Amino acid sequence: MTIEHVDSSQNIIVNSADMIAGCILANETGKNMEYFEIIKKKILSIREINWKELKKKFYQKKLA
Repeated sequence: MTIEHVDSSQNIIVNSADMIAGCILANETGKNMEYFEIIKKKILSIREINWKELKKKFYQKKLA
């Protein structure tokens, strides 16, 4: 897998993902729920992730 860094203002797909992630983050942190209300009807599922647990699983899988 190759990861390429791009400027989201130059790539409409990445820009859209940034905007959606920002809406969700603002909603989850209680800063602004307005934009999340607009997109929530389009969300099929939400899965909350414990990042410490995910990181541990990732490194265990990589070492195995």
